[in-house]
Amino acid sequence: MTKDNLESEIRAATKRIENLRFEIAVEEAVLDRLQRAAKPDTDTQKPGTGQHKPAGPIAALREGSLASEMVTVLMESGDPMRARQFADALKRRGVTTTSKHGLKFMVGIALQRRDDLFERVRPGLYGLRRQERENNDQG
Repeated sequence: MTKDNLESEIRAATKRIENLRFEIAVEEAVLDRLQRAAKPDTDTQKPGTGQHKPAGPIAALREGSLASEMVTVLMESGDPMRARQFADALKRRGVTTTSKHGLKFMVGIALQRRDDLFERVRPGLYGLRRQERENNDQG
């Protein structure tokens, strides 16, 4: 194999690994949610209500919030994204902002502030935070 072929194979393998890690994170989040639903934990139950508090950062998102829309876009995409890609996908979903700075700026702020949800996988490229890290941060 030539050096160019090896570099191409390395890039392709790296991309496959990134995609698999993202898919694993999504599946772990689904599994965690299903396990909590199947066996309610008394620690997450609101006293006297019979209702359960959301557990984990994704479960605690307010429906329709920018962060929840960004998580949805990432899950549908299956690949890490740049801020511009987030903004374009959000616009296609009908998300708007009243900020004078624009949607891309607001996405950048959300990516920085919600490090419980998003992680930088490469410079300028963001994906969902891996479940393993969420568990380590809580413990």
